[in-house]
Amino acid sequence: MSSRRITPVIALGAVALLALAGCSGGNSANNSESSQGSDSLVIDTAFSIETTDPGHTYDPTGNMIAKALYETLVDFEGSDVSTPVPGLASWEQNDEATEFTFTLDGDRVFSDGSPIEAKDVVFSLQRIQGMADAKPNFLLGGLTIEEVDDKTIRFTSETPLLQLPRSSRTRRSASSTPTSSWRTAGTTDGTDSAQGFLDGESAGSGPFVLDTLDLSSQVVLTRNDEYNGDEESAYSRVVVRNVSESATQLANLKGGDSMVAMDLNGDQVAGLGDDISVDSVPSGQTIFLLLNQGEAGGDLANVKIAEAIRYALDYDALLELAGAGAVQATGVIPPGFEGALDSGVEQGPRQGEGRAGGGRLHRSDPQAPVPERLPVGGVEFTPLAERIQAQLEDAGIAVDLAPAPFATELDAYVNRH
Repeated sequence: MSSRRITPVIALGAVALLALAGCSGGNSANNSESSQGSDSLVIDTAFSIETTDPGHTYDPTGNMIAKALYETLVDFEGSDVSTPVPGLASWEQNDEATEFTFTLDGDRVFSDGSPIEAKDVVFSLQRIQGMADAKPNFLLGGLTIEEVDDKTIRFTSETPLLQLPRSSRTRRSASSTPTSSWRTAGTTDGTDSAQGFLDGESAGSGPFVLDTLDLSSQVVLTRNDEYNGDEESAYSRVVVRNVSESATQLANLKGGDSMVAMDLNGDQVAGLGDDISVDSVPSGQTIFLLLNQGEAGGDLANVKIAEAIRYALDYDALLELAGAGAVQATGVIPPGFEGALDSGVEQGPRQGEGRAGGGRLHRSDPQAPVPERLPVGGVEFTPLAERIQAQLEDAGIAVDLAPAPFATELDAYVNRH
């Protein structure tokens, strides 16, 4: 993430807004929003956004926008993702970690000035539970969420959930304004039709409210005048623009057309001048190779083949594409989170039953899908996939790459295809 030194420091509200990444689409840098004045923050990123409805969003740009519009029960401070801190609420849990009680801060309000109450949090989260087609739906599976009193919410689970305060369950957008329009469209029984409303008008308690949404070009936010939290921004207006090419983001940043570039690669950052400040923080995102060992995976159901692929990869060579500061993921829990492994897989000898045995993998779909034009912190998927393809070829495993738009790949991933 790179920011031009137009102001001494980006305020806390803006920092929270910037903790994300993006994906494909056209270049909309040279539009009427390019000159915003000192009271506006202009951010260039490659869009991956399908909606601003917090009950449906499950993509990097959408999560960034949601963080600015809606607040959550639990949060993190800065780049420290190891220790959760109170967001809208403090919490306690029982010894078995099957019951968690959240107590709301007593004086927080929505963007319409009305107080945040337990019923609003419960409704927002039960709405997600009721929408089977909502991508975040699985995050709330197995949980009972209920109102104890006006300021208290209880989560219960049949199995221990020690990770719950740190998980996406409590960091889903947990507040929505109880306006008549929102309540009319929003339901908890699966018949919800509020997405259209929430794509045109935000209904949260965050430091910003939604002004305009164009999923192909830009999202404009304006200050929430009723906001009374501790992340108030120094900017009254934020424009998040869809700029899919990192070279264009770099040119806009150097030329003063933007204040923040989200997707510069390591080489571009290394070439920045002294008048550009660079923030490098650990990301909560992990780029991974998914081996579908279900019915759609064909030969990948053989654990020995999956093992051969895992140990065929040269992880140091993959890290070269990510640039300085990138680290190998040690497991499904990203480094920096509690529970992450200390060390990851090392490239090993291909021998015995651990070897795939050569030839092309047999699958119902013989191609390896790759999200195209999806930079994550400046790292592109396509060159990573091509390097993996070459490494597997050296191990006797032939893989065909099948680039497709991010939204297409995300739907297939969520639906386990």
